[in-house]
Amino acid sequence: MHSALNILLSLLLGFSTATLALAEDKPSSIPDEEVKKLDDKVATIKVEDYSKRVDSRFALFAHHRTFLIPYSYVNHPTESVYEPFKQLTGNRHDFYQKAEAEFQISFFLPAYRKILDSNWDLNVAYSHHSWWQVYNQHWSKPFRETNYNPEIFFRRLFPDYENLLGISLFSLDVGFMHESNGQIQLGSRSWDRLFTRAYFVRDSYTGTLTLWAKRRVITRQDENLKILKYKGFGLLELNKAFEKITLETQINLAAKPGIEVSASYPLNNAFRWFVKVNKGYGQSLIEYDHDTIRFGAGIALENYNDNR
Repeated sequence: MHSALNILLSLLLGFSTATLALAEDKPSSIPDEEVKKLDDKVATIKVEDYSKRVDSRFALFAHHRTFLIPYSYVNHPTESVYEPFKQLTGNRHDFYQKAEAEFQISFFLPAYRKILDSNWDLNVAYSHHSWWQVYNQHWSKPFRETNYNPEIFFRRLFPDYENLLGISLFSLDVGFMHESNGQIQLGSRSWDRLFTRAYFVRDSYTGTLTLWAKRRVITRQDENLKILKYKGFGLLELNKAFEKITLETQINLAAKPGIEVSASYPLNNAFRWFVKVNKGYGQSLIEYDHDTIRFGAGIALENYNDNR
């Protein structure tokens, strides 16, 4: 178990090194005083700073929060989801125990900057969210659930900040995403969405509003007929950066939503202490229609809007 966690931590450290290098290295054309601005962690995101980072020689950038939680506890595991697998193997021990590890790796790649000399970019993103039964000796410590979420989208930056009711619009995304858990037959969950995503800033607050439309399934049976009831038609994210602490909230815009609240605090130049609590539906694809409570603590990579 310890060796596997060490490998995962090494991967996160390697990813963080490439991300942090943006604040430490620079193209020779950027003056020292401009680099100082990049190093300063300010509460309000600047379009010009964002542009300098994505124009640098580094390819991968933070998308959603990347974190590792060695101990994540869920109050009522949805064991019924895994009954077919238990019957198939004859193993009657719990497949879904209350304690497990959880981690997410998320990044985006600027594929084409300033299309036709405009403020639109073409980006490719990928998020990998796993729940790992690392303490489950009876089932050889399996990865219980992994959600794979690739995206391709156009991003429009607003250098002068479009003002909407006193809130500044930083950027707008329009694109397509796929999300699945890589399972087959009874365990399979997947869906495709067209989406638009707006990033807002105001002082030390940031917000993200994502709205999506589920693509109709024509050629095969729809595996998630009721997913819109629980995952809804969008996601609202609100963040507040204090002097060092960052508070983050996510809520699905759904009839039966799920909510996530997290907090982070600087550990060093790369990592932050990280705690989060989930309540409600839609926490993972395999159990999107089950109401669960989960909490965990671990570490996360520093994001662009965090303060040190």
